[in-house]
Amino acid sequence: MDEIQSAASKYGSLVRPGGCALSAPFAHRAVSAMHRRLRARITGEIAAATRRGDQPSSSMSLSVANRERSWESAFIQKHWALRQLRRGDQQSWRPQRGLPEKSVAVLKAWMFENFLRPYPKDNEKEMLAARSGLSRSQVSNWFINARVRLWKPMIERRCTRISRRPPEEWRCVTA
Repeated sequence: MDEIQSAASKYGSLVRPGGCALSAPFAHRAVSAMHRRLRARITGEIAAATRRGDQPSSSMSLSVANRERSWESAFIQKHWALRQLRRGDQQSWRPQRGLPEKSVAVLKAWMFENFLRPYPKDNEKEMLAARSGLSRSQVSNWFINARVRLWKPMIERRCTRISRRPPEEWRCVTA
């Protein structure tokens, strides 16, 4: 009880007009931290008393703790349910964008292994479709887009780097 009174008096002295100027978020964090420490200490004392076989000082403290615990669990469940509803609303009107990351990783690996010729043959497309879990048409469409979005810009960057070099550096140097 003394801790509660000291916490309240500290907070009161900081917030009163005669006290120092204190921002509301800082005061809130400080009081919340004090409350958490005090609550943990009280809970620990109750748990220690029940382990020893002692009865807590009053049955009121247990009922308050149980009520608080049930309120917290109900709040958490409601918050979780609300998040699921919001997430469900998003998914119902907006389909998933893009392909799964594992599938894209398989396709990118093949493309970079065959960087000079990123045009898979029909049997390679079938193999890639089986490995990635996609359909053959999804694989074909991914390569069409990847050549435009990934491969072509990389080639263009390399060409601009080469064209910026002086002509004497274009020759291969053999030792």
